Amino acid sequence: MDKTAIENIISELREMQKSRGCPEIDLLETAMFLEDVFGIRLDESEIDESVLGPRAELTAFVSYKLGDS
Repeated sequence: MDKTAIENIISELREMQKSRGCPEIDLLETAMFLEDVFGIRLDESEIDESVLGPRAELTAFVSYKLGDS
């Protein structure tokens, strides 16, 4: 999957999260989203604000996990 497609999918997720305004569930939701959409299974240490939070570089992380980096 190319980087632009990943960016577009993640952008949709971020917009949905922003409009809902419930940051306390965003990390778990993002982890489940990555598994559902990209087939990326995260270990416990990756479910963290620095990896999945709103300021994290999620596109690069997804590309890395998919082996596209």
